[in-house]
Amino acid sequence: MRVILLFILFMLNSLLADEKTYLREYTYEANDYDTKETARVVALTEVKRILQEEVSVYMQSETEWIQTEIKIKGEYIADELYEKRVTAITTGVTRTKILQERWDGKIFWLKAEIKIDPEDMYKRIAALINNNELLIDLEEAHERENQLREGLALLRKELEQITSPDKQADQVIAYNKEIISLEAIGWFKEALEYQNNDQPSLALTSYQKAIELDPGDATSYYNMGVAYHDLEQYDDAIKSYQKTIELDPVHALAYYNLGTAYKDLKQYDDAIKSYLKAIELDPDFALAYNNLGAVYKDLKQYDDAIKSSQKATELDPDFALAYINMGAAYYYLEQYDDAIKSSQKAIEIDPDYADAYNIMGRAYQKLKKHRKVIKSYRKVIELEPEDAMAYKHLGSAYQELKKYREAIKSYQNAIELDPDYANVYIKLGNAYFDIGEKDKQIKYYKMAANLDHHEAQNWLNQNGISW
Repeated sequence: MRVILLFILFMLNSLLADEKTYLREYTYEANDYDTKETARVVALTEVKRILQEEVSVYMQSETEWIQTEIKIKGEYIADELYEKRVTAITTGVTRTKILQERWDGKIFWLKAEIKIDPEDMYKRIAALINNNELLIDLEEAHERENQLREGLALLRKELEQITSPDKQADQVIAYNKEIISLEAIGWFKEALEYQNNDQPSLALTSYQKAIELDPGDATSYYNMGVAYHDLEQYDDAIKSYQKTIELDPVHALAYYNLGTAYKDLKQYDDAIKSYLKAIELDPDFALAYNNLGAVYKDLKQYDDAIKSSQKATELDPDFALAYINMGAAYYYLEQYDDAIKSSQKAIEIDPDYADAYNIMGRAYQKLKKHRKVIKSYRKVIELEPEDAMAYKHLGSAYQELKKYREAIKSYQNAIELDPDYANVYIKLGNAYFDIGEKDKQIKYYKMAANLDHHEAQNWLNQNGISW
């Protein structure tokens, strides 16, 4: 598996710059074998190329490209950032708008623009360089488009020199096929730009147009599956991944995403089969091992979950999520010390991973190390202030230490975040009972009962209290 990591630094004057508009015209003089449609494809491709290259020059002048690395089989290898890579990135962060177009039977003329907001462009670049799959697709599509442009130029020259009608007919067929491929690449690149801009519905439309033109392109089907996945249309995502695999039986990522779609639908047996196939195709696929472990955890097959998570961390020692999943499996096996160690490892890798503190806090809770529970859940709340459950666990720890006022405050915070959290009303009532305020205990038990909390209802009924 090949992963590209780019590190960039935007200069301050870019971030403060006003919106910029690039405007260009392009005139294509058609040949005898061109139609309006083929002429438009060529003209559109060229005007986009000119605009994007101009924007890429601006990007290079306003951006310091610090470092590029390629990760191959777990090892990082330094790589030069060539100008073509910057141009490829430009296609993923800009959108060309056609302002005018005209065809007179011989000349196809286009006028188009690209508008950029430097700050928005920075955000789009940041999103793109953190989406390695998308970046690789853009680079490969950009390279393929250049090859098609060069091939078409060569075909035009050959057609001008051919005198045999039969040979000319064959070359025209070849020319039209290349035009179709060029148009398909254009739609594909447009879809990638929409996808990078978090517009999966628009991306879907463009992928579908690319597939209409090139139904044998596995990558378009795969990315269409990703777009469906982003829209939580899992059945359609599955169909797209299956079509990808039909066209490319060794597409490990398609099997991986297929597994994830099945997992989202809780079709765990199919998810396991898909992840195992992805691993068979790519034995170093740490993500597949991690997600396989997550499925085993959901199935309460905790030993298998731990084995899969351990394999993921062997392949990628900095895989914080794998340590979290491992910690959760240890927790459910009541191996609390190991759960804590796994969570601590995740925190060592990523100190801002709230789930790791959560698992660690719950393990400390089982070990009755209440001060450490408090420390863990304070950190969870610092990272995720809207986490009502964290306040509940914090309150329970305070209550165990007989710090009832602190417990009450924590429970109240939990209720403020989640007014329907019935179990917290019970705990709040118990805390008030512990400080001798029985009226408030009853008040909060009633509130829990009205939220269909059976323990509260039974207690109130047994004590002859209406609710």
